[in-house]
Amino acid sequence: MAPFFFIRSDGRYIKIAFGDIVYLESVKNYVRIVTTQKSWLVLMSLRQIEKELPPDMFCRVHRSFVVSLYHIISFDNEMVQLESKQIPIGNRFRHSLPASVKILNADVRSRNSYTPMDAENELLYLTT
Repeated sequence: MAPFFFIRSDGRYIKIAFGDIVYLESVKNYVRIVTTQKSWLVLMSLRQIEKELPPDMFCRVHRSFVVSLYHIISFDNEMVQLESKQIPIGNRFRHSLPASVKILNADVRSRNSYTPMDAENELLYLTT
């Protein structure tokens, strides 16, 4: 499968690379394809276009949204944070995103919450 597809716009065919897609949004009978450069509105259902996307690169997180796994910054049980947008996670799709990505550790301490006292305690533990 080629890593792109074409859409028709103003009598021309426009190439859209899978890697450039940030998310897709259902808007009535259309799908808004939001890329890193521009957004496009195509007349087709989200289900139709989702079938054409590689499942290792995209995940349906809501009845109205499909997100690119490469453009996710963070997520929890309710929201997906992309570079410039937060997208809700629907109840029906709550388990699909964690199943689509590799999670190394379920509870990692943020670098911002790591204090000098933590470093001292680790040093004491390592030296004893």
